[in-house]
Amino acid sequence: MIQPNFIIRSGGQTGVDRGTLDAAMDFNEANPNVIKITGWCPLGRKAEDGPIHKRYPLSETTTDDYSQRTEQNIRDSTGTLILLLNQNNSDNGTNYTIEKANEFNKPLETIYFSGDRQNNIDQILNWLKENQIRHLNVGGPRESNAPGIYDQTHIFILDLLNEMSNSPIIF
Repeated sequence: MIQPNFIIRSGGQTGVDRGTLDAAMDFNEANPNVIKITGWCPLGRKAEDGPIHKRYPLSETTTDDYSQRTEQNIRDSTGTLILLLNQNNSDNGTNYTIEKANEFNKPLETIYFSGDRQNNIDQILNWLKENQIRHLNVGGPRESNAPGIYDQTHIFILDLLNEMSNSPIIF
């Protein structure tokens, strides 16, 4: 079961960030007020495909530097989930996220979509419970570095949120 104060945050970039935000927004349409959606994005709502649409509930950082967005999202969360297509799919931004999560001593979990879907979901549920994560930052490659990752992320995060809401475990 998801308590109403569970928070999902992401930075709004194409790919994993946007797939996460869209899945969380879709989940909220069917389950109003169950999760809060937020995140930091660069000044000017900068992303590789142009300014991030205002429908995403993101706050702008003081600079258009992606690294500031990444650091603030990690700092403001209680754990970071990295989503990748496979083990060879990381990019500089994702590597920076992993580095900063470790530097800030925040729980970090990496999931590869090439793995078994249900095992991946179970792994995340256990990680969330063990680390008492109530404010989840989600990151990974942008769409241009991992074509198709937006769609896979959207489906996966929606499945994860539905599993969380149907679980006897309280998140």
